[in-house]
Amino acid sequence: MPVFHIEKYGLDAVPQNERTATWFDLFTIWSGVSICLPSFIVGTLLVPACIWSEAVQINFWGNLIVGVLIVLGGYFGTKTGFPAVVMGRYVFGYPLGQWLPTTALLISTLGWYAVMTVLTGMALAEIAGHILGPVMLPLITALVGLLNASTAVAGFHKIRLFNRLMVPLLALFCIYLAYNVYIQVEHSATTSYHPSGNLSFGEGIDLIIGSVLAGAFSASDFSRYAINNLHNWLGTLPGTFVMSFLLGFLAACLRIDTLKNCG
Repeated sequence: MPVFHIEKYGLDAVPQNERTATWFDLFTIWSGVSICLPSFIVGTLLVPACIWSEAVQINFWGNLIVGVLIVLGGYFGTKTGFPAVVMGRYVFGYPLGQWLPTTALLISTLGWYAVMTVLTGMALAEIAGHILGPVMLPLITALVGLLNASTAVAGFHKIRLFNRLMVPLLALFCIYLAYNVYIQVEHSATTSYHPSGNLSFGEGIDLIIGSVLAGAFSASDFSRYAINNLHNWLGTLPGTFVMSFLLGFLAACLRIDTLKNCG
């Protein structure tokens, strides 16, 4: 496989003999999507607004619903081999059925892409100590943006390779974070803080679903390479639901500890 491999099929269907992605491939890909700063941010938003038990329930059910929606969104890919944007043709016809979902995905994922790129650029610039002064942040942000875009152009096989390499490192980071949360955060703190109560259960669920709903519409871009729907379920659901829930839970614990120390 060449180094600068470009997505081979684009809007064409992936042939049946090339649908070889296993549950583990989908698990690593969706884990790579889920292990991100927004997952932490959503977790921190739940704690000051809800009591601890309700925050955990919202985090659980919201991410479970999202995970199931993403799995179901991938059915089109496993059945036909086509990417997500082609699905609209069967509903709205052509060309509206192609341009409508494409535009919707562009707007929603552009916001996600921008947030992820800027947050990553800010984190790396802070780690580097702004050695180049005011140029450091925009320079690193631009490089991160190019790197993110290159994976999309490279296609599924390169994305699978990148995630096989990076997800284990991210998992080690999460384990280290979980260990520090366990030894530093007092368990009694989860019931002793005073929530503001300005977020209802339904609003919390809506917050979680809305933050990653675009994944359900683009799921076929990955699942069309899967062996079958069983692999889609076994890989996509834990990669989305489990990872996002655990990160949200850790973020909520850290938020409680911050509130306790600041209070």
